[in-house]
Amino acid sequence: MNSTPRTDEQINGKPCTRFEILAGDCLRNAAVPSEFARTLERELNAANAIIKQQQLLEEENLQLQERIKRLEEYLIDAKNQYAVLVADVALYEDRGERIKRLEDIISRASSRFFRDGSNGMVAIGMLNILEEVRKP
Repeated sequence: MNSTPRTDEQINGKPCTRFEILAGDCLRNAAVPSEFARTLERELNAANAIIKQQQLLEEENLQLQERIKRLEEYLIDAKNQYAVLVADVALYEDRGERIKRLEDIISRASSRFFRDGSNGMVAIGMLNILEEVRKP
């Protein structure tokens, strides 16, 4: 197939055959009208502009893909940090409830001591109350 059929046709009135091109019989010392050459140059410039635009779009696409990847990594990190915070909140809530329970036990034991005095029976009663700490 000839790579310049339009130019060949402009000069010869028909496209050159492959044999004519190889033999050098086609387009020897040929010229084309300047308007035809200008048309080809305009089309070439338009094609090159489209190619350049496509290259810029491909570069922008790569940059956007990299940004998406960074944002996905950031999102994963944020989700992990959120999970850690949720676990911490649950742990602190459990600790808070345990502290309240311990404060209640200590309050009841001290009330018993101050109400009943400091004899052996009171000490056993206080010990029974404080043993509740070992219960889950």
